[in-house]
Amino acid sequence: MEKPRMKFSKEIKLQRMQFFMKTQLEITQMKHGKRTTSRRLADRKVERFEKNITKRGAVPETTTKKGNEYPVGPIVLGFFVFVVIGSSIFQIIRTATSGGMA
Repeated sequence: MEKPRMKFSKEIKLQRMQFFMKTQLEITQMKHGKRTTSRRLADRKVERFEKNITKRGAVPETTTKKGNEYPVGPIVLGFFVFVVIGSSIFQIIRTATSGGMA
């Protein structure tokens, strides 16, 4: 008898917390009307968290996607390589033409 009562109590607490979170979200949306980018991102994180609440242990380590994306694009990377290699070649040529003393 004790286990069903505890389970019921946990479910009620969870429902109460979800209701509270949703009402708080609605209140802030009504106050501000328009959601900012940071608010949308926060709302997405809250939604993911709410989905994971009931999984209890079966939640993935991270919810972010791990891909092979580079932080910079290939054009920026190519430009950086061009500048670094070009400046080193320019320095070698300048040193060679000045007789070793720059």
